[in-house]
Amino acid sequence: ALRMEMAPFGIQVIEVQPGAVASRFADSAAKGVERFTKGSLFSSVADAIEARARISETNATTAEVVARRVVAASTAAKPPGLIRVGNGSRRLPAIGRLPIRIRDRIFSRRFGLDRIPKRKNPSR
Repeated sequence: ALRMEMAPFGIQVIEVQPGAVASRFADSAAKGVERFTKGSLFSSVADAIEARARISETNATTAEVVARRVVAASTAAKPPGLIRVGNGSRRLPAIGRLPIRIRDRIFSRRFGLDRIPKRKNPSR
């Protein structure tokens, strides 16, 4: 939408969809997982929550490589409207085209959410 809104003003918008980029983000994201999960329904999947926080470290593309590719693409004579760069940058959009129930099942299993004990809703 932003690309279409800016076009009349001669402003080109490039969407960047990065994959896994090496950074210290995982350290920050993983902090406090124990505090968050202690005594909660999520305690049984604390390991999966921490693994999810650190997933971007797995086979990550360096920030330098990502930056070089983004700069090269965005300064090209005909810049693309979309730049996908980094490991996994094409996988998530592909999964996004799957039916919602299949997508939910994939992510639920991948991140251990299927191990959370089921609770009955007392209001039903």
